[in-house]
Amino acid sequence: MVAFGHFTFNSFANNILQEKMMKLKRNIES
Repeated sequence: MVAFGHFTFNSFANNILQEKMMKLKRNIES
């Protein structure tokens, strides 16, 4: 249960990081 929650949190954090990286790349390109 704890491991599952930790995995879910990591996935959520990774999604946020990926979105930020995509936004940064778009800003650099434009």
